[in-house]
Amino acid sequence: MATPCIQNAFRRKTLPVRIGDLFVGSEHSIKIQSMTTTATTDVDGTVRQICALQEWGCDIVRVTVQGLREVHACEHIKDRLIQQNISIPLVADIHFFPQAAIHVVDCVDKVRINPGNYVDKRNMFTGKIYSDEQYAHSLEHLMNKFSPLVEKCKRLGKAMRIGVNHGSLSERVTQRYGNTIEGMVYSALEYAEVCVAMDYHDVIFSMKSSNPKVMVAAYRSLAYELDQREWSYPLHLGVTEAGSGTAGIVKSAVGIGTLLSEGLGDTIRCSLTGSPINEIPICIDLLKQTTELSERWGEADNPFAIHSSKQLGTRNTLNTPPWGNVYGLLINLTDVQLLTAEPIELLQCLGIDTTTGKIDPTTPEGVVVPKAMRSSPIVSEIEKHLLVFNKEDVPILNPMNEEEWLSEETLSAPFVYFEVTDIHTARRFFSLRQHSTQPVCLSFSLDPHLSKNEAIIDLSARLGALLLDGLGSCVLLDFVDIKLSRTLGFLILQSANIRSVTVEYVSCPGCGRTLFDLLAVSQRIRERTQHLPGGLKIAVMGCIVNGPGEMADADFGYVGSKPGMIDLYVKHKCVKSCIPIENAEEELVQLLKEHGVWKEPE
Repeated sequence: MATPCIQNAFRRKTLPVRIGDLFVGSEHSIKIQSMTTTATTDVDGTVRQICALQEWGCDIVRVTVQGLREVHACEHIKDRLIQQNISIPLVADIHFFPQAAIHVVDCVDKVRINPGNYVDKRNMFTGKIYSDEQYAHSLEHLMNKFSPLVEKCKRLGKAMRIGVNHGSLSERVTQRYGNTIEGMVYSALEYAEVCVAMDYHDVIFSMKSSNPKVMVAAYRSLAYELDQREWSYPLHLGVTEAGSGTAGIVKSAVGIGTLLSEGLGDTIRCSLTGSPINEIPICIDLLKQTTELSERWGEADNPFAIHSSKQLGTRNTLNTPPWGNVYGLLINLTDVQLLTAEPIELLQCLGIDTTTGKIDPTTPEGVVVPKAMRSSPIVSEIEKHLLVFNKEDVPILNPMNEEEWLSEETLSAPFVYFEVTDIHTARRFFSLRQHSTQPVCLSFSLDPHLSKNEAIIDLSARLGALLLDGLGSCVLLDFVDIKLSRTLGFLILQSANIRSVTVEYVSCPGCGRTLFDLLAVSQRIRERTQHLPGGLKIAVMGCIVNGPGEMADADFGYVGSKPGMIDLYVKHKCVKSCIPIENAEEELVQLLKEHGVWKEPE
């Protein structure tokens, strides 16, 4: 299955889906969704959190429903919300227990199911091979088990989300398609076919992954396959287990922002570790940053045009020694910065230890300076450690001047800077130059009027959308805050799967199934391991329901197995189980040592 990318976009047309008192779809505003972290059986606590989420701007709220106790709790939660005149739609999250879905649909507005575990067994990597006959029999079994829920949702006018998660595909699907984007898409389509056959259309789809590159490709592919079948169902967007802090915001903005810029998405969630309240302002800012684009969706000359990324050209690295084929980050330094900054302070901001000369992993490959400052003492000192480019020596292309893009002067330069003001203009630039092998450095200047979170989201969404498709050869950032430039630059490169210079953390946002303090444990594990080399991925997951599957590409996993107990994973395999939580962090360090990835902090 080809992975498409979208060059010109307006909002993808969808059916309207009613969820309680609101509608989701292309004719309605994009809705913000979150999930409670309280135990669903804690009715008072859950209702309080739902009310707080609505006050902050959440449109739809989801609760976990593991069994019949939670079903009964949902009845009380819904009654309490009605009594308080709170109309926010309530969604039940179902895994492994179809009967819970059948019962809870009476009292909630929407049910979310995971095709990876609703009927079939989750993949346990046993190596089982399905014959065509066995596969067909499994599809018949799926129809028989799933159709009662479809029938009841249709009869009661309730909505459903078919939510596929990368890494938690069923054994049957994984055996045939692998743990791939293709497997994710066909997992969703199998359930969609049942809904269509039963003339039930209040359906929303999601294709989540903790890896933005996988997530974006999966949503694009599903949208393409749905539209080929003329099944215009809405999409819920999210990067699952995005993590916490700035890294979580960047990862969410790269994935969700890319798709929103292409006209995909009807509801969104930023799955950040910690209080769900913290997700809402990030979602609001993310939608705010796409407002200007959404106003132009109707002007696109080629609505929802999907193209192979090869049509836009491929990345050529800036092959300047000592870079070789390393994808780099450049920082722009103004004459004001160079004239007013203390030399030691400026070097430290760039990640250079002035005492030892040691270079931080997040130190940029180079800086761009005004030619008049090239011979200054501070630039000479920087040049001992980093590449230095004269700003005037490399063409800075005007994003509005297409003639300049293809001029002889431009094409004869060793490389060019292209200012990223608009994602679609940048894509057009690469499309027109698809046969050129000239490296292009994506240049981005920060709007000083944006808040910190708005700036993070704006940069992540604009650059991420291009980097995910292999467009650009390096990144040039022009911010007053040099440390922020370094941090964001490498986080975006890491989120786009281009370059990993620090440990990457995958951690779930928490829900009613969570068995320990996710935020506190995640922070402690980060503090103990953040000195380790880049390329390592560590997952911290609150429970075993989704944890082992949703940390699909993590190297090591720390997963709550039961109250007070932790399981440790290497890849998909549980290697240590039922470790008392007070010992689990030390056991994780020991596991890292056993696999040769640990080193003592300096």
